[in-house]
Amino acid sequence: MITVTVKVTAECEGLLNSMPRGYEYELTDEDYNEDGSGTVEFFIHDVDELTAGHELALDTNDEVVSYTVS
Repeated sequence: MITVTVKVTAECEGLLNSMPRGYEYELTDEDYNEDGSGTVEFFIHDVDELTAGHELALDTNDEVVSYTVS
């Protein structure tokens, strides 16, 4: 299992819906600023690192400002 922490824009909706299917995602934390931007944290179960599909989904999502994996 890995934890992904994503900084998002105010327009971010459905971040997990844009991630590859076939994995179990668990939203663990959401922290938003007054303008709607913020940080979302979620687990991806049964993986030890991001797959190419995960990286592509995060890198091409205009609502993602940055992300870290731990």
